[in-house]
Amino acid sequence: KILKGMGNCCIQCCIVPRGVVVSDGVPENPFAGDRGWPIKNFEGEEIVEFKSKDEARNSLDNFAAGMKKLEIFDPSFEHPTICTMPEDAKEIELDMRVAVSIYLNGKYLTSLERIAALEHTSGDKFLMVIAGCSENIIEGYYRVRAERDGNSIKVTFSKVQTLSGAIMKLIAGKENYYRENDIYAKKTAKYLVAAHLQNGAEPAQKTA
Repeated sequence: KILKGMGNCCIQCCIVPRGVVVSDGVPENPFAGDRGWPIKNFEGEEIVEFKSKDEARNSLDNFAAGMKKLEIFDPSFEHPTICTMPEDAKEIELDMRVAVSIYLNGKYLTSLERIAALEHTSGDKFLMVIAGCSENIIEGYYRVRAERDGNSIKVTFSKVQTLSGAIMKLIAGKENYYRENDIYAKKTAKYLVAAHLQNGAEPAQKTA
């Protein structure tokens, strides 16, 4: 009854999140709420070769253990990105809510996100997706993937996103936003390899 007595304007302003299309029937353009910049996949990839398959398997599991503790971002940066689990958690679980704090224009901005995918086949592959909830300055998600092929491991870090809100776009600037995130993704992939794969590995190939 409440919804029936409200016009589309009231519903859109007071109830539904920004970008949700409100219509009396099936909308002619269901993507009309997409008003931001195109979503882009900022990606870094590293391929590392090990002396044996067993060493590669152990290294992949070591990598997965670090990811399950959200040790994703390089803490040596002047203002590092910080991932936080609930106080009673020792490692992440599927659907767990986590906090991600990023530094922007002199302030730390903390968004709530969720572990949307978590897959680990011991010695062979690992996948984690951290997706933004509504309490977020971005629209998108982080994806971390590690896959073993023989005695090599490919690690891919993806930051698939666009900024949410006109104010955030003004703060970042479109050109700077794309450039900085592209560099950031590649640096993060390099850090993941350096921090979480065992010593003794030699670079086999590095892309981007």
